[in-house]
Amino acid sequence: MSIREWFNFKGTYNDTAFNNSLDVLLRMYATSLSKYLGLEFENHPNVESVLTKAMEQELNTGQELFIHWYLQKGQEKMLELCHVTQVQNEDDAIAEIAYEQFILESELDFEYPEDVRSCLIGITLQLISTFKKTHLAV
Repeated sequence: MSIREWFNFKGTYNDTAFNNSLDVLLRMYATSLSKYLGLEFENHPNVESVLTKAMEQELNTGQELFIHWYLQKGQEKMLELCHVTQVQNEDDAIAEIAYEQFILESELDFEYPEDVRSCLIGITLQLISTFKKTHLAV
């Protein structure tokens, strides 16, 4: 299973530098999301499984709000991001992905879980918005 399938993407895409870079970020996102909710990414077949299992646990307010946000807004945006398989300027898009990876990676010690949550939300909203404005192939 590809990481995009984990986020419910059912399509196919070519093996390009852009797609490989986005897949690395998506895997980091899935791992971070799972860990933020106290779960292991590898133990769940898809994002719904993580969210369902997390909701069965005792969560803090931030975790509850994040799940609510993800189900209401984030899930659709993540699927939209997974559908981006071709961009006009691949080098610039890869640079933007690398920046998001760097920011998320700097929070993976989970010293401040709310910063991880902020990164996850930022990636979800900002990256697809940037791709739509500047990089999507027409």
